[in-house]
Parts: sequence; C-alpha cells; structure tokens
Amino acid sequence: MNVHRKQITFDDVDDDGLVHSGEIRPATRKTLRGWLGEHCPSGDAEFAVEGRFPESWIPPRLWWRFAPWAGCTAR
Repeated sequence: MNVHRKQITFDDVDDDGLVHSGEIRPATRKTLRGWLGEHCPSGDAEFAVEGRFPESWIPPRLWWRFAPWAGCTAR
C-alpha cells in the first residue's frame, strides 16, 4: 500500500499468485476500514505500507541495491 493525499494505491496478491492493482478513494480511515472489511472479512491479512519510518529509510546512494533490477548487469 502506498498512501497519497487523495488515494491509497495497492497491489493485491490473491491465493493463486495473481497480482491486482487498484486505488482506494478517498484516502480516509473510514474508506480504508470499509475496503478492509470487504477484502479481508476474516481480519487476517499482511500488509507492507510505504511510511515515514526512520528505521526503513534507505539513503539515496544505497537504494539501488534493493531495487528489483539490482541483479541486472546493465545499469
């Protein structure tokens, strides 16, 4: 999940491994609560949220090490 001012964007992986992308609008607690109730009725889910957590911040000079293409030889 990526939280923006007007929407929350997400990538959802279903039980078959298929990825679905979407948006939750507006980005309010009430709307998010409703979306979670609809998509996670059992209350069992795992999330990764892009947030301002100092311990998760990666200095710009190091971010490429964690990028999806980091194993690629062409840079």
